[in-house]
Amino acid sequence: ILGLYPEDVKSILKENNLNFKIIENNIYTLSYPANSIIEQNPIPDSIIKYGRTVYVKLNPPHPPLIKIPRLIDKSIRNVYSILQSLGIQIGKILYVTDIADNVIINAYTNSQPLHDNEEIPLGSVVDLVVGVNKLETEIPDFSGINGAEIELRLLENKLKLGTIKFLNSNSVNFEKGL
Repeated sequence: ILGLYPEDVKSILKENNLNFKIIENNIYTLSYPANSIIEQNPIPDSIIKYGRTVYVKLNPPHPPLIKIPRLIDKSIRNVYSILQSLGIQIGKILYVTDIADNVIINAYTNSQPLHDNEEIPLGSVVDLVVGVNKLETEIPDFSGINGAEIELRLLENKLKLGTIKFLNSNSVNFEKGL
């Protein structure tokens, strides 16, 4: 019943001679729709007796608002870490010629400028304008570093992550864009 809405679950549980009760929840989960069931007890696929109660937690109706600190004049690496830790996604990155290399010139959400200490919903997308003072870049050496560090080095060198190919026999290919 995870991901379903209470009105849909009521009939499913009634058919199986089960009851359900909603438990208070204030923690928003991005991976589930608002007002849907995000947790249940007993857990899915448990065997329970007829007439028992299934306790469920609902995702709140709205994601919480997150206060965004000043991003302007900070390095792309720093802003990437800040936004990621706050649960904010990085959208488009536009590089413009500027004396400040790898520094945030401007930030936008929903095509509107993002101001210092503005509150935006958890999971929002922030587009960045980054200064670049050279038109060419060298491809960094990625030997022996993990995926998160690779992404940061790419950002610092005005590059975007494309296809990742693993060299072992159990290779997995996937696409990822920043």
